[in-house]
Amino acid sequence: MRKEKKTKPPVEATERTQLYLSHSYRGRDRRVNEFFWELFWDAGFTFSVDPQSKVLSVPYLEYMMKGSAGYAAIVTLRPEQKYYLCSPYVLYEYGLARLAQKPRLIFVEQDVSDRYFAESGESLQVYDPSESGLKADRQLFVELIGRFAERVRPYRRSGLTLRGKAGILIHPGRPAYDVLKRIEDVVDKAGFRPERVSFEEPEDLNVLIRFDGYDFVVVDLDTAGIPSWMYPFIHGRFIPSIRLLHVSGDSAPELPPLVKSTMLRGMAPVDEPVLYWRDADLLIDAIEAQIARVKRNRQNFESLDDGLRYFRKAERREASIFISNAGEANDFAGRLAVAMKADGMEVFQYQEANRIPIGEEWEPWLQNEVRHSEIFLPLVTKGFWKSKPCMMEYDLAKRSGAIIIPCFLERAPWKDMTRQGIPLPPRSDDETRIEIIVSETDKLLRANDPRPRPKDALPVDIAFVTVLPQEYKAVLRLLKDPRGAPLSDDQPNDWAWHLGEIESPTYGRYRAVLAFAGQAGTTNAVNVTRDTVERWRPKYVLLVGIAGGMPVDGLEKGDIVVSKLIWEYEYGKIDRGFEPRLDLMYPCDGRLVRSAEILPTLQPEWSSIVRQPCPSGAAHQPKVRVGIVGSGNKVIDHLGDRFFKQVRARVPGLKAVEMEGAGAAAAVLAMRGRYGAEFVMIRGVSDMPPLRSAVKSRRSASAQTVERDAWKAFASDSAASFAVQLVSLAWPTPPRS
Repeated sequence: MRKEKKTKPPVEATERTQLYLSHSYRGRDRRVNEFFWELFWDAGFTFSVDPQSKVLSVPYLEYMMKGSAGYAAIVTLRPEQKYYLCSPYVLYEYGLARLAQKPRLIFVEQDVSDRYFAESGESLQVYDPSESGLKADRQLFVELIGRFAERVRPYRRSGLTLRGKAGILIHPGRPAYDVLKRIEDVVDKAGFRPERVSFEEPEDLNVLIRFDGYDFVVVDLDTAGIPSWMYPFIHGRFIPSIRLLHVSGDSAPELPPLVKSTMLRGMAPVDEPVLYWRDADLLIDAIEAQIARVKRNRQNFESLDDGLRYFRKAERREASIFISNAGEANDFAGRLAVAMKADGMEVFQYQEANRIPIGEEWEPWLQNEVRHSEIFLPLVTKGFWKSKPCMMEYDLAKRSGAIIIPCFLERAPWKDMTRQGIPLPPRSDDETRIEIIVSETDKLLRANDPRPRPKDALPVDIAFVTVLPQEYKAVLRLLKDPRGAPLSDDQPNDWAWHLGEIESPTYGRYRAVLAFAGQAGTTNAVNVTRDTVERWRPKYVLLVGIAGGMPVDGLEKGDIVVSKLIWEYEYGKIDRGFEPRLDLMYPCDGRLVRSAEILPTLQPEWSSIVRQPCPSGAAHQPKVRVGIVGSGNKVIDHLGDRFFKQVRARVPGLKAVEMEGAGAAAAVLAMRGRYGAEFVMIRGVSDMPPLRSAVKSRRSASAQTVERDAWKAFASDSAASFAVQLVSLAWPTPPRS
């Protein structure tokens, strides 16, 4: 619906008024989004948007709202949403706009429930989403937006401020006060000046006015420490807030009523407006992540096409595209890759969009890129069939089941005459041809997936790596629709890969692959993890299984340990004894660790799916502990060994010890630049090594082995159950589309 002619001169980007936009990310609503975007652009507006994400950062949304001149919403109908009949996230942002007292203009699709909108007059307009309905009311919408522009114009410079102060509201004597200095350091390093806030009852307005000078506040919601007036004041003045709440037991303390009223009714199970915490290091990581989002520049549209590209991407599948060409088409292929990337597509072209590291053998990388590409675009010239790399790429693409779409740049033969290509006018210039190829590929990605290959050939969301048969069996039991990986000459099933799904009540189904290493130790862990990531391209890798627990933090057999850091403790120096070094510490993904730590609080019944009986004969509710896990090629049977005494002395808070975590973490880290996967390890405690050796005879050694084996099944089942429940109930990102 883009107009061909402009009736007035364009508004310069520096003169545009920035609005916070709430809108639908669904492809079906793309046409409506584009229609209203063009009207707002013509009226001198640009939009700030929160890019599509299921990770809700309330301080970021509040900060972005506060810096916007006004608020616009394009509310579309979602019949499947009970009560709302539209996106609950849009309603949440609308509530923020009302609280911030921003000028508002809301376009609401007919049949959406009116119970949540308090607008009247020219602030709210119902629309018919059909093409004819939008066209009929276009002039009405133009006039409404024009009058809204006059209302908002005085606030155009709202977001142009220097970075200033941040208030810290943590009461002395409460748990968060112990890490107050570390919180202040994080705030200071981000460029904000931290300022501690007095908890005394305000005697005059100057104390309250000072709050308005904070860019954001870090506030502890502990009701035993914060005065009753303070949080309502912060909330009412719409001061962006990072809200903390310490959890000491297995259930969270009661939230203040005003905080509970801002929750999203379970739509975002982990990333609600509160940072629950137990571990001080994880709290600092979480605060640092929130501040990083707050200080991040907004995503603003700098041009009409910039906005159109953004809305256009909403309807696309996630897909990788491989451009294959002979040498004479290098220039054209490079410009095509640039155009596709500018349009938001994931492209590989061996010169322009090349991810092969310098110094690496290019042929294995190239073959792997072809195997995992979902769309294969051969640029057919006379030299295409004479090029050995092109023939290798084409044959691999056929075997892997990619969609092959020939693009004829010259009059050249095509051996596979059954394939429909993209028609290119024979005398058209290169820019026209590039525009056609980009447009046709865009249509393909927005259509229903036509790929002939099964879903089992697609990248997965999560890869589970296991070592022992008990661990593999425990995860396999919990996968929906489990099935063996498809076989081919090029892709044998090297690690007993099984595919399946995990159901999320909020976000649908996550695709998963399960791998079986079959042999303990660092080297095997590197191999199975590397091959699994290369074959299945998961977003996340979870190493799931058993470990030996340390006598810290109340750990018992059957409990769960989640790795915050994995320490390769066998790296060190021998000089009159072994001195372990801390150089090889592998950090795990902070979002996964935080989600795992808080899952027992948000979902106390997570262990209801554990099926193995506890060997003790008594009911056992596994505790979940987060911390550093030691990883090495040794089985630790007792803690009194001279070597392991050195290890524990170096890291007294070590939670557990196992044999594969360092290898798996190192493999994921080595391939992160290429595949972007993240890692965490979840271990069930199957044994607690004693302080002294219990091996006085063969009989006692055998008894210890029997006891350990008796706990393996329960610990494996507990770890697998926790990992699957984490994905189902508290995963921080949505499934791949």
